[in-house]
Amino acid sequence: MFAIIQQGGKQYKIAVGTTVGIEKIEGSPGEKVELNDILLIHTDEGKTITGDEVKKTVAKATIVEQYKDKKVIIFKKKRRETYRKRFGHRQKHTMVKIDEINYKGGEEEWRIKKDKAPQEMAEIVTQNIWVLNALEDSVSREVRLLFGRMALKLNLVSM
Repeated sequence: MFAIIQQGGKQYKIAVGTTVGIEKIEGSPGEKVELNDILLIHTDEGKTITGDEVKKTVAKATIVEQYKDKKVIIFKKKRRETYRKRFGHRQKHTMVKIDEINYKGGEEEWRIKKDKAPQEMAEIVTQNIWVLNALEDSVSREVRLLFGRMALKLNLVSM
């Protein structure tokens, strides 16, 4: 799952557990911040959520460091004139680590955290596999294959 956020006039692609350098946010390293301006969410199931549905979504992050970008040289010159100006600029940035993304919209409500998401997903898949095995005849082959693939991705079963 990933999300697209807007910060300081630029857009960034974030996912839980990633570290992103964004425009400067006030705060010291170790401080928790909330990123509210989320434009899009793409779920693991392939569903894309945009517009008014993501207004209540919040991405929680921790500030890792405050730093300056490389120096950019601005040079102005007019030919056949004795006019030359040279300036330098270093943009300030904040490195943040994305801790979780909370989505509250419509009928669905979920929270993705780096540590708990695979464990919770593994429990759901194992419970559903047991149910599918109990109802072998009434469940379609495609559904059983889907849950089998999910179990393989989560390393619950081996081939």
